Parts: sequence; C-alpha cells; structure tokens
Amino acid sequence: MRRTAGIIGTILGVVLLMAVAAGWIFRDYVSAYLNYQHAPATVRALESQAHLSRQGQLYYYGADPKIVDKAKVQKDCAAVASEGLLGCYDGKRISILDITDPQFQSEEPVTAAHEMLHAAYDNLSKEQRQQAEKLLSNELKRQNNTDLNDRINKYPNRSAQLDEAFAILGSENSDQSLSPELANFYKRYFIDRAAVVASHQKFESQFDQLEARIKERKTQLDARKTQLDRDLANGNIARYNSQVDSYNTLVSEYNDLINQYNDLGQRFNKAISK
Repeated sequence: MRRTAGIIGTILGVVLLMAVAAGWIFRDYVSAYLNYQHAPATVRALESQAHLSRQGQLYYYGADPKIVDKAKVQKDCAAVASEGLLGCYDGKRISILDITDPQFQSEEPVTAAHEMLHAAYDNLSKEQRQQAEKLLSNELKRQNNTDLNDRINKYPNRSAQLDEAFAILGSENSDQSLSPELANFYKRYFIDRAAVVASHQKFESQFDQLEARIKERKTQLDARKTQLDRDLANGNIARYNSQVDSYNTLVSEYNDLINQYNDLGQRFNKAISK
C-alpha cells in the first residue's frame, strides 16, 4: 500500500509539474484527462491526425472538443461568425464541423489544430504572450501577405488579430515559410506540424491548381486576341480566319475551367454552410 501510494504521489507530482509548465493549473489537467477519457473515437482520431504533442493534447482535450453538424457549429460559434465556419474556440470549448464530403475532409484535422492553438494562445503566460506577440507582429510585417492580412483584419482589435494569426500560421504555414523563432515556438504543440500543413495544402491545392490553369488560359487568350485584332486591323483576313477556331477552343476551355472552379467553390460552401 505504501509503495502504491508512493507511485501515485510521484505520478501526480509529474502531472502537476507538466500542468504548471504548460501554464495550466492542476484542475485543468484533470479536466483534460477526463475529457480525453470520454472523447469519442472521432475526436481522438482528429487529435492523432493533427499530430499533437502532449502539450497540444492538454489544450485540445482541455477545451472539451466536439465534432458537430452545421446547425450546431453555427449555434456554438455564433459569437465568432454567422456562416461558413469550420470550427471555433469560444474561450472554453472547441467545436469542429463534421465535414461529410470526402473531397474536403483533409481540412478537419487542420481545424482541430487551428482551434487547439487558440486554446493554447489563450493560456499563454504573460511572458509567453509577449514573446508570441512580438514574433507574430514581426512575421506579419515580413510576409506582408494580403490574403492573410484580410483574414485577420476581420477581427476587432490587434490582440484578437494576433490570436487569429497565431492559429492560422501554426496550422497552415510550413517551418520554411516562417521565421526560425516562430517555427520553434510551435514545436511545443506538435509532434509533426508538417503533416498538418500538408493536409491543409492538400485542401488548398484543389483550388490553387484550377486557379493556375485559369490564369494560364487567360494569358493564352489575351495573347491570341491581341494577334487576332492585329491581323484584322492590318487586313490579314486569311491569317485571322485561320486562328478563329483555335481561339474559340481556348475560350471554351477557359469557360469550362471557370465553371469547374465555381462548382468546387459551391460544393465547398454547401459542405460548410446551412
């Protein structure tokens, strides 16, 4: 009995040290453990697919993550946004949209990682928060990324913007695209953050590949149109007529790509919206 008590005491001591080191108090660790014990297999699977470290798991399970349908995620995240949500952390709990369309399911573990990072950011110590804010501010300035700035500028103040930037950069940007200091900051939360980023890139590549093909066809169309206009202006009717069919083929291909892109966007919107 004494030996058992000693072992339990040692375990609790280690647990308490882990909790303090992570910025948590003991009851938060216990809460995370109990949430883990009661978590369904789907919630645990996302944690595994997000490749969370022990510390990442603390914040993930500490926020009692739930995978919910569209109606529920809209309700749970009403304070964050009104539509088009993949998930949220409301300051206490994580809600993750159940994406049933297999074409977009690679984004679910990315959402789990993103929301875990919100919980982690919320629990940073004063010194850690100051360090993170400095790293994030420098990174945003260095990248000067219009799309990223547009995403975070939807939030009402600088603190909230940096919170969102922390979650976005940590779940979507590779180590190579970040400053070494910021990349190192994220290591405490992941076993393999590169795998999470790869899942996001798999999702994004569906849109990126179509966008690239659309731009390529547009460039070809513009060049062909310029040549056709020049031939017509110079009275080179024979050359003009010989190029019309190939131009029309390019127009058809361009319109088809636009339709594919729009269809993909509509399918995704259907998957995440009411």
